[in-house]
Amino acid sequence: MANYQADSQRRNRKREKEEKPKKGFQKKMKLKIAYKTGPSMLFLKRLYEVQEATKISHKNYIPFPDLFEKICRNFSINKSACWEMLFLFQEIGAIRIIPYHGISLNFSVVNNEIVLYGTNKNKREK
Repeated sequence: MANYQADSQRRNRKREKEEKPKKGFQKKMKLKIAYKTGPSMLFLKRLYEVQEATKISHKNYIPFPDLFEKICRNFSINKSACWEMLFLFQEIGAIRIIPYHGISLNFSVVNNEIVLYGTNKNKREK
């Protein structure tokens, strides 16, 4: 009985070590959304399209006027509903809101899947 418990504890420690990313390493994670064609997936895809369209003039972020023009017209929602969605995706970690400027995306679209880029906590603290 004792050997079995020791073996399971060793396996658990191995799993924990494998799951922890190394320092300074950005881990890619796939964002799991209930349906691939749901409104949240479409919202993120539209954000990515806006970013691709505005890369020429604004390299680091999507300005709010361009964002609201594309998203509000596409989903037939008002600005307050769009803000709610933006704050929701900020909590998930998919976007970062830059006050008075726009948003920056922490994901990319690859083969119709959203791939989130994890950020290093040490960089946030500095």
